[in-house]
Amino acid sequence: MDPAIRGILAGMIGTVFMNLSSDTEMHLRGRQPSVTPGRAANKVLRIVGVPQLEGTALQVLSTWTHYLYGAAWGLVLWVLLSSLELSIAAVLPLLLLIVWGTEQIQLPALGLAPPSWKWGAKEVAIDLLHHVVFASGAVVGWVLVGVSV
Repeated sequence: MDPAIRGILAGMIGTVFMNLSSDTEMHLRGRQPSVTPGRAANKVLRIVGVPQLEGTALQVLSTWTHYLYGAAWGLVLWVLLSSLELSIAAVLPLLLLIVWGTEQIQLPALGLAPPSWKWGAKEVAIDLLHHVVFASGAVVGWVLVGVSV
């Protein structure tokens, strides 16, 4: 299998795990699904003249955006493992740092969330946990996809 495709699949597997984590947390806390990915996509799509989506359309856009974003992070995983030839043990914390660190910059820069130091320790810990699940799931996905080939 092409290593880039393997990376994309691994990123999508990580996204599935992250969604399971997030959906479980959402259910336990009684919160609504996040539409932040859709709002970010709305901002990008507005540049090319696409009207802003709301309601159910925004929720669908959020889901698709989340999976596409996860697949893109799978390409980063591929670069770290294949091109830079880092070990799985080195890649897991590095991928987590890159993905979560990017979120910490992107969301405030897009005006979608305040800086994480304003969230409170509990919210930061929950968000970090979801990203640990993503990075772990993506690395496991990389291994599983490689085994099945």
